[in-house]
Amino acid sequence: MANVVPKLRLAVLCQHVEFDADGLPFSLQEPLHTVVLPAGHGFPFVPATMMLYAQLQDALGTFHFRVELRNEAGLVVCDTRPPVTIRFDGTRFRADPTEVVFVLEDFRFPAAGVYEFHLVCNQVSMHDPRPSEPNPFPTPRLNVLGDSPGG
Repeated sequence: MANVVPKLRLAVLCQHVEFDADGLPFSLQEPLHTVVLPAGHGFPFVPATMMLYAQLQDALGTFHFRVELRNEAGLVVCDTRPPVTIRFDGTRFRADPTEVVFVLEDFRFPAAGVYEFHLVCNQVSMHDPRPSEPNPFPTPRLNVLGDSPGG
C-alpha cells in the first residue's frame, strides 16, 4: 500500500506547551509573533526554547519531520536535528488529528527580520502547495526586532 502524506491542519509557534496527565498537549502558552532583543543583547540572538505545536491527519506510512527556520530570502538558517519519526497506521488520526510538539532549542537568529518556521516532512515543506493540498496551512512567522532605542 502506498504512503499517503499527512495534511497539516494547524501549526502554532509558542513559548511553551503544557501536557495533560496522559502526556497529550493541553495548553499552548504565550503564542509568539514578535520578539524584541533584551537590552544589551546583540545578534546572533538565541531566545529561550520555543515550541511548535502541530496537528497532522489523513496519513498512511512512516514519515520524518523537522522544523526549518528560514530567513526572508527563504534560506534555511537552522533546523531541528535529528528528525522526528512518526508512523501513521491509516486508521487513527483520520478525522481527529495527531498532535505533535517540536522543541526548538538553540535556534539562532542572525539579524533582525521576519523568519518563517517550516514544518518539513520527508524533505518537503508542508506549507508548500501540492496536488493533494493546494491550499496548505501558512507558515508560522516570527518578527525579530533589535534592541529598542533607549532600552
